[in-house]
Amino acid sequence: MYRFALIGGGWRAQFFARAAQALPELFELTGTWMRDSAKCEAWAKTYGGKAFTSVDELIGMKPEFIIVSLPTGVQIEMLEKLLPAGIPLLLETPLGRDEEALAKVRDITKGRTELINTAEQYTEWPLYRAWTEIIRLGLIGNVHSVTASSVHGYHAVSVIRHFLGTGMEKCRLTGFRYKYPIVKTGDRSGIVYGGEMSSYTRDIVNIEFDSGKTALYDFSNELYHTRILSRGFVIRGDRGEISWDNVRYVNSEGMPVLQKIERDSLGYNDNNKMCLVALTLGDRYLYRNPYGHARINDDEIAVASIMEKMGKKARGELQDAYSFEDSMRDAELSNLLYRAAELGGKPLEG
Repeated sequence: MYRFALIGGGWRAQFFARAAQALPELFELTGTWMRDSAKCEAWAKTYGGKAFTSVDELIGMKPEFIIVSLPTGVQIEMLEKLLPAGIPLLLETPLGRDEEALAKVRDITKGRTELINTAEQYTEWPLYRAWTEIIRLGLIGNVHSVTASSVHGYHAVSVIRHFLGTGMEKCRLTGFRYKYPIVKTGDRSGIVYGGEMSSYTRDIVNIEFDSGKTALYDFSNELYHTRILSRGFVIRGDRGEISWDNVRYVNSEGMPVLQKIERDSLGYNDNNKMCLVALTLGDRYLYRNPYGHARINDDEIAVASIMEKMGKKARGELQDAYSFEDSMRDAELSNLLYRAAELGGKPLEG
């Protein structure tokens, strides 16, 4: 069991707390600190653990790692207080929203970056793990390009770099920003009815890496909640492509094949707990849910995965959950992504 403490109590912090609550055999939330003590007491009653009255008290409990789930600017200031304790930290993303903030993070963390990982969970999503396995199997050959329309900014940069395997490569970004009308059909609270007209901003940015690999970023935050626009991700190689749950490739006999990634779940038309079991491609098992029948969604599976990796890092069993340098690169390119869209066709070097 991994013992961790939590700083923060916002929407994102709930994902970590829910993962611990759903998997008590794996995680123990020792306690939480927030500036609002009354809110923190209520939180502790809901999610367990102690409501810490100070950050020093939280540090004094000596958790194996601390999750810091605060707004980026506040998080940077919190680092100065937490780093001297020498406890591994799992920080919220991004590490900074502009060059000045990232420079400050570099300065504060100098010589202690081995303590810092981030909760960049998207490469742990079950579907994305299935895509990773398809690439590992060589079904679509050598990957050369992606089209990313599934997540925003630093998350998108993370998965783009992951699937292209570009590491810290330099790149050139050219982009545009557009605004369109849309009927509002959803938000964080759920489905929205009524036909209210709204608008959304769409960023389209082309990224050319030094290796010749490319990515097209085409996204609007509206895609997270709308019920009338689709998200997507296309990964292209020299033997085929993955387009969300469709996989096209040339088999060993030289014949073109189309297969679909199938989702095996419990809870449909039966009385089992609703949960993912596995993702398959024909008779291949691409991904198996490591958390059994815990009633958590795909994002919470990914969050639990990054928390488990952080626990292993804290015990010296794993080098990183999601490294500081990868997190910094994601943040740098994400900032350039937005700037490129704003500049409307003027190339940026990154």
